[in-house]
Amino acid sequence: MTQRSMNNGKNKKKRRKITIFKVIKSFFLLLIAAGFIVILIGIGFAVAAVKTAPKLDIGYITQLNEPSKILDDTGQVIDYAGSSNRKIISISDAPQYLKDAFTSIEDERFYNHHGLDFKRLIGASLASVKSKLTGQGVMQGGSTLTQQLIKQRMFLESSLTDRLNFERKFQEMYLAWDLEKNLSKDEILEAYMNAVSCGGPANGVGAAAKLYFNKDNINQLTLLESAFIAGTVQAPSIYYPFYDENIANPSVYVSRTKLVLKQMLKNKKISQGDYDTAIAEIATHGENIPFNRGTIAYASNLDYGFFTIPMLKQVKEDLKAKYSYSDKDVEDLVNGGGLTIYSTMNKAAQDTAQGIINEDSSFRSLESGVDANGLTQPQSSAVFIDNETNQVKIMIGGRKVAASQTYNRAADFETFKKQVGSSIKPLTVYAPAIEQKKITLASIGEDTPIDEATLKKMDYGNVIPKNAAGNYLGSISIRTAVAASSNIVALRTLDLIGVDTSFDYATKLHLGVVDADKAYSTLALGGLTEGTNTLNMAAAYNVFANNGNYTRPLYYSKVTDSNGVTILEAQKITERVFSPETAYLTYLLLKEPVNNPIFATGSFARLTNGMPTAGKTGSTENYMNLWFAGLTPYYSGAVWVGNDTMTEIPGFSSSNAVGNAWRLIMEYLVKDKEIKDLTPPSGLVQSEICKKTGLLANDLCKAAGDSYTEYFIPGTQPTAYTNAHAKVEPKKDNTPTKNTKPTQTPAQTQTPAQAQTQTPTQTPSNNTGGNTPVGNTNGNNTPSTKPNTTQ
Repeated sequence: MTQRSMNNGKNKKKRRKITIFKVIKSFFLLLIAAGFIVILIGIGFAVAAVKTAPKLDIGYITQLNEPSKILDDTGQVIDYAGSSNRKIISISDAPQYLKDAFTSIEDERFYNHHGLDFKRLIGASLASVKSKLTGQGVMQGGSTLTQQLIKQRMFLESSLTDRLNFERKFQEMYLAWDLEKNLSKDEILEAYMNAVSCGGPANGVGAAAKLYFNKDNINQLTLLESAFIAGTVQAPSIYYPFYDENIANPSVYVSRTKLVLKQMLKNKKISQGDYDTAIAEIATHGENIPFNRGTIAYASNLDYGFFTIPMLKQVKEDLKAKYSYSDKDVEDLVNGGGLTIYSTMNKAAQDTAQGIINEDSSFRSLESGVDANGLTQPQSSAVFIDNETNQVKIMIGGRKVAASQTYNRAADFETFKKQVGSSIKPLTVYAPAIEQKKITLASIGEDTPIDEATLKKMDYGNVIPKNAAGNYLGSISIRTAVAASSNIVALRTLDLIGVDTSFDYATKLHLGVVDADKAYSTLALGGLTEGTNTLNMAAAYNVFANNGNYTRPLYYSKVTDSNGVTILEAQKITERVFSPETAYLTYLLLKEPVNNPIFATGSFARLTNGMPTAGKTGSTENYMNLWFAGLTPYYSGAVWVGNDTMTEIPGFSSSNAVGNAWRLIMEYLVKDKEIKDLTPPSGLVQSEICKKTGLLANDLCKAAGDSYTEYFIPGTQPTAYTNAHAKVEPKKDNTPTKNTKPTQTPAQTQTPAQAQTQTPTQTPSNNTGGNTPVGNTNGNNTPSTKPNTTQ
């Protein structure tokens, strides 16, 4: 081979090497260029993602929702208000074990990075790729605690639906870096431990400590307990120990707990001895965690909703009024601000009253059934108010049904409005007439047919008003008229004061009357156009125990924030309705339906322990609504019974039986109270009165035992003496003698100071209300339009 040939061969090889090198070089250049382009695209994508990232709201991230706690008047927790089951903790209360458990298993370089841990990110990425390629190992997350907090508070919904969204990942990293510039590590860790789900209903470590170990403060958690709670965060639904499958096989969450302990040992957060002790504790309990299950706040379920729902409404209204909050602000505060609301409800009394209302026997002759909706019928409601504080102690909104399944028949003024029958008479007839000095307790009323002209004035037309029994009692005292629930005397008395005056008092008593209620039949007999509710009736009768003042019923005493600082105290809002003298005289009058020896229409309400009792029955047409409203010196209350469908209650001919349920509840409330009576105001005077005529008693009346002492507003007491007991000498011709007949002056035309010389056909009871009731238990029958009978 020639030298030239040899050179040509070498050149060809050299050219081939150069060509291969160029190709490789070009490939790598292209690869680098492509990588550079990808990086540029990635940077552009990241920049775009950052630009569209939501604004970092530090307040929102750190201030998590915690349900507000509702206490009864003894400090017992009765309900929670809110949408989450969370108990906010402070990092200062967290034991070091708990903090180390979280950082060891979730972010071991937490205190060294600035929101992003690139070593963890790269390691997690490689591990995930290996898992994809080999099918071995598990996919790992590279998020720091700070990133997890951002995701939990700002991207939770999208992270659940699209876990590998790269735009969101870039935004998480950017916001985590930004958050680290604004908060300390402890502040971030505190927010994280409050935000994370720890399995089941436990949101945050505070709720987890209570749920799993029944510990109210996280500083009581042990090493093992801390490791378990930290372990649940990665997969709360998998590691929740109280699922049936985990109860049967606890190895899933036990293995996770052991891994947390191992990581803590590896990171030198615990000693070998600490680790061995915790592992031994698991073995001691049969390879399980020693749980001590507690109860946490299920805010969506209000166990005492009949009370707490209207209570929360009042709290929200008062917060808005005091701080000028918007509706959203006050909702957020009450439902997620971790408030403590001190309600006025007494849990023991509420439970007792609910049991009484649920029992048919409480209403004596009541027979319950079930309607097409599965609800017990008849239904019932009850409200009882403390006379001294005006605090609602009991509110029952239904029988044998939870508040979440029905409306509140006690306080819902939109859904529940019922006619009240004769229980309205003391409120709109007798108390106003006493206040206007048109009658006294000694006045005589005419229970006789009303003349045609007066009926026309009363807009009764051809309808003849009458009593429930269909009879007339003649001339009777006002006390007897109230005891017997005389419709005729009520109408005549209303005529003395006028419909407009009566309506004004009904308005002051917050009965919810409307303009159409300006009618005799409505205001005298209780046929309200739209009706009222049990709360309003209890509050109205409470006026007679509070010197004539109406005070709005209070559901709470105070509210404190999550730090225990009082932010709201309940304020009494009081309006003068009657004078103290009128209130007391009406209270005495209300003793008659309970204690009158002949006409006690509410005798079943009389307390058996001797506590003075006053009140009035009420019923409507065909006994569709049955009421008893009344008071003792300690409490005022009202009970209603009726079908939701507004149909007749079978087996009832009176509302006296409702008084029996009222009595059972009231007896529980006063069981430990001293027997006492209301004190008469100093402004009243007393006179000895003839039972037969309502005039001053003379010696003959006193000798005959027909006198009693009555209270009067000064200037209204009678000045004339009775002549019903005048001594008459027999004539010498033995013809029958005639007693002097008293002058008849109908109650509807006389004033208290005028001579009252009618001879009543019935004798009023003693004003102390101590006589034993006899017989008559007729109820109160008030038709919805133009009623002519009610009792």
